[in-house]
Amino acid sequence: ARTEVLSRRWRGLWARLPDLTFRYVPPGGIETALSRVALPAVSLLDIRFRSFPPTEWGSADDIRAKSLLRAAARLSPEELVFVLPRPSTLKPDRPLKIAMPCFRRATSIELDTCHLRLKPPLAGELPVLERLSLSGNIVDLGTMISRCPRLRVLSVTFRDADPDSLEAALASLEASAALGLVV
Repeated sequence: ARTEVLSRRWRGLWARLPDLTFRYVPPGGIETALSRVALPAVSLLDIRFRSFPPTEWGSADDIRAKSLLRAAARLSPEELVFVLPRPSTLKPDRPLKIAMPCFRRATSIELDTCHLRLKPPLAGELPVLERLSLSGNIVDLGTMISRCPRLRVLSVTFRDADPDSLEAALASLEASAALGLVV
């Protein structure tokens, strides 16, 4: 995208590429860039953030993360990598929550929400998802797995998990491994 200043021919060319990688771009820049993508669907969408000061990320980490994930879902990627920084503001009175949108075309998802509470999609399935890597405070892993009928490989890293939900998640993992899912 930065090469646009060198030639008019290159202006907007990046927005028609099937594989998009955004590394360490401020969150507002990512939202703007995703709104400019010209394709209805992309093959790869790789978004990785570094830690930003609160002025760049914002005081509502969960709202910004939800907005970015919805923008990513609109591009319907086949492969998604989404890595958030450690939240710039932790609110002890209100756990930060984020529900994963449905990525209907995704065959592979790597989602690291740091310490945000990650919930399964509110509705719908991830019908072609085969590989899922989740990191964060994962809520209701059993529901997440049940919404992925073609899931074959699952990687889970728990952070700041509630002991009760962790126990239920481990039971879901055991049941999934018994069904042949690689955990």
